[in-house]
Amino acid sequence: MATLLYKANASHILPTTAASTNATSVTTGATELFSISIYNANAALRYLKIYNKASAPTVGTDVPVIVIPLKNADYTVLTWAKGFYLSAGLAYALTTGAATSDTNVVGTDITGLTLTYST
Repeated sequence: MATLLYKANASHILPTTAASTNATSVTTGATELFSISIYNANAALRYLKIYNKASAPTVGTDVPVIVIPLKNADYTVLTWAKGFYLSAGLAYALTTGAATSDTNVVGTDITGLTLTYST
């Protein structure tokens, strides 16, 4: 019988994005990220950037630890059975470009961002 390693005890939900980078600090201190789900209703590719940071990221300056392409008009779901460890905290932003330096804002058409994690 398989052992379930997934042990998230908290979640963060952003129902709909604002017309910005939506730079957000979710946790401060050591965090295990277990899953991400998000829907991009836009006709173009968008990017979710995850930061190992205890405050909201300075988009275009801070370097993300994960950059996730969000396919147009599609759901994206990622899971880590043992968690993705972030020593400083969990923060995120959304942009229209993949480059670390990209600061182009997204519209209001990214919905249902859900992060599950444990602190």
